[in-house]
Amino acid sequence: MGAVYLDREESQEALSHYQQAWSILKKVGDRSSKAATLTGLGAAYRNLGKDCAARTLRERQALNYFSRALPLRRQMGDRPGEVEALYNIGVAYRAIGQRYKALEFL
Repeated sequence: MGAVYLDREESQEALSHYQQAWSILKKVGDRSSKAATLTGLGAAYRNLGKDCAARTLRERQALNYFSRALPLRRQMGDRPGEVEALYNIGVAYRAIGQRYKALEFL
């Protein structure tokens, strides 16, 4: 459901649905579902509003979720998901002004 709201550019609704899913999945979900939900949470935070002052905070929140998805993707041997996580981590580092750190992931 969160993905549908992201596609519709309704990031706050997407965030709400991903948070609900995460509260359940972190206790009982499989790695694939957890990784997808963490990625969705990161994307929702990244897409919230355009206020520059809050953008760094949102990117840091997104970075947290993308970074948590990466080891799950690796454990599953999900190479496309791993690439997506690495890319998202790099973009987040670049957005918060840590360009050299971003190069490690891009």
